[in-house]
Amino acid sequence: MFLKRITCAKDELYCTDNHITNIPLNSGFNSQSNFIRLFKKKESIIPLKFRKYYRESGN
Repeated sequence: MFLKRITCAKDELYCTDNHITNIPLNSGFNSQSNFIRLFKKKESIIPLKFRKYYRESGN
């Protein structure tokens, strides 16, 4: 179930300018720290760096 929420968060990180603190709630997570921990575990990068990397690289 959390994989679906991570995918939603990745889309939001890539496609929107929503503040990084709002994304966990918009994606169905109940805490920002839990979101960051699970995101890093799945993607091997924290959400803020994910956003910066993929926006700069154009992937």
